Amino acid sequence: MAIAIDNQESIWFGTFGGLSEFDGTNWTSHITETDWLKAGSPVLSIAIDSKGKKWFGSNGWGISEFDGTNWITYTEANKSNIDPVISIAIDAKGNKWFGTSTGVLKLESED
Repeated sequence: MAIAIDNQESIWFGTFGGLSEFDGTNWTSHITETDWLKAGSPVLSIAIDSKGKKWFGSNGWGISEFDGTNWITYTEANKSNIDPVISIAIDAKGNKWFGTSTGVLKLESED
């Protein structure tokens, strides 16, 4: 459903069953509770910011951020939108824009 390539040339695939990564040699599935707080949800959108953080939009679980080690999932419980996140764009200031099934959500850059 979504594909992005990071600065290390790993390819990230959003799938109906979660998230997979291909580093050119090995495949890693990020679909366990230890990798992604809401594992198994379809990943509809992927974006990578200038710091290399990966952003994932899912179907009904909100937005997940991965810095290479740690996962943060933003959901309705912590004031994020829980609607399906269909698209992600990052502007020149580092703000993240999330297109959802019911509107737009903006997460301002912390820089």
